Amino acid sequence: MKKITTKKAVLCVGAFLLVAICAIMIIVLFKPHANENEYDKYIIVQESIYWGDKAFNRQQSNLASITLGEQIGITDEKQQVYSIEGMDRESWICVRVDGLEYIYTSVEVQALSLENLAVSMIQVKDESSLGGVQARITDTEVINSIVGYIADENLVIPPESVSVVKQVNLYIEEYPELYYILYYLHNDTDGCFLLNPVTNEAWKIGHELMMQL
Repeated sequence: MKKITTKKAVLCVGAFLLVAICAIMIIVLFKPHANENEYDKYIIVQESIYWGDKAFNRQQSNLASITLGEQIGITDEKQQVYSIEGMDRESWICVRVDGLEYIYTSVEVQALSLENLAVSMIQVKDESSLGGVQARITDTEVINSIVGYIADENLVIPPESVSVVKQVNLYIEEYPELYYILYYLHNDTDGCFLLNPVTNEAWKIGHELMMQL
């Protein structure tokens, strides 16, 4: 009689544990993600994003931030929205899409342009160099000379073949947390160029940048 009672007790406990496990799995699988409810909701409309009635416009994808802040929102397409360290979140946000980051600015922010851009530093990237950086240019005269080539009169067709390709980051004086990504191109026949990878615009430049490498 004692053995039967013990067996029944074991079966009851087993059945209870099975029900409890099933209940936990149902809660985990089907309850809404609580963390999504903690974030502001952003709505994507073509190239813009809306936060309530506030509109943000997407900047060129080669405008990047040095450091992202915390996640502040999520879009209707489940993309993460971040603040940008040191920037006003009501004017500047960053949206991460498939691992890529896109900066959006409120419509009140004046559109950024590469032409006449005040640059505080130029950084030349090179994966084979220490820390991935080959050169940091801070001399104002050299910077102005290089950036001064970014003008309509220097626009050319990008060279078909190049011997050197390096990423060039232009750090913005007015917005120290942001930088533009361009590419330095060189071949022995045509000389040196800066390339905008988004618009495919290329500017013929002098040898000032090459002399820094």
